[in-house]
Amino acid sequence: MPIEWKDKIAVKVDELVPTFFNSYEHLKKNIQRHKDSTLGIKKLQSGGNGRELLIDFDSLSIDIKEKLGDPRKVIDWMDKFYRFSKDVEDFYLSYHFESGKGLESKHVKEYTVNACTLKAAGMLKTARTTERLSKRGSLRGIPTTIWKDAMYFKKVQQMKYGYEHTLPANERRFLEALRKFDTEGLESLISRKHENKNAVKVTADVIELLNNLFAGRLVKPTAKMVFNEYMRFWVGQLEVINNETGEVYDRHNFPSLDDRTILAYLSRWENKIGTWNKRAGDRQRYQNQFKVTHRFTPAKMAGSILS
Repeated sequence: MPIEWKDKIAVKVDELVPTFFNSYEHLKKNIQRHKDSTLGIKKLQSGGNGRELLIDFDSLSIDIKEKLGDPRKVIDWMDKFYRFSKDVEDFYLSYHFESGKGLESKHVKEYTVNACTLKAAGMLKTARTTERLSKRGSLRGIPTTIWKDAMYFKKVQQMKYGYEHTLPANERRFLEALRKFDTEGLESLISRKHENKNAVKVTADVIELLNNLFAGRLVKPTAKMVFNEYMRFWVGQLEVINNETGEVYDRHNFPSLDDRTILAYLSRWENKIGTWNKRAGDRQRYQNQFKVTHRFTPAKMAGSILS
């Protein structure tokens, strides 16, 4: 099949010889004959020195072009059902892990394209199944045809939309992804490695350091302020001292963090207690804010008073 080459469509020699030209020499003579003419077959790249001779698809005769097929005009069954959905994109844009961390923009785009592709694959599978049933044909092999169509669709996506899906190329893994998507929906595509990677970054030492950045403040700083101070510490512009041990934290033992990660972890209840305590000048207010005011014990006998 013709391929995209820079801003042109190129054809390799083995697609023309011997089907349309008797030999390689015959093809070369045709190219030479029309090299000074605006008409006739033209080459996009000369062969030799490890390079492959490429022919300009648009310079071929109408008959040859029709038989080879123009990839710019190819009718792809997946493309009939494929639509880039803003609703799907919004889902991934607003998705957050338990830590509060969201998805990076590159993953939002990747998951959106993959989800829309799987939606198209599901619709194609339904249409193909319905068609075969209407003709009393066998349903055997339909999943394999869907996988093949989805893999070929990558070329169509790249040529038509400028991007392509990253779904598994392996048939078994692709069909498993399609099954999970059918049952679990959009969330099935989200890899937990993003959450795990973030969890590794935010260790107990990091949390302790972030909490110590609050020490001595009368007004609670924003997460952005904490982030800025953390980054100053991380690049060596600021020293942070552990208020309990007097130890100066070694910046080389701490990772780079983003402001969303800091916001997510400082918003957690256990960390919020620490940050209030670091700044607390009013013990009573601190106690009222965080200490549990009532405790209930489970009843031991029927009719016991609970409170």
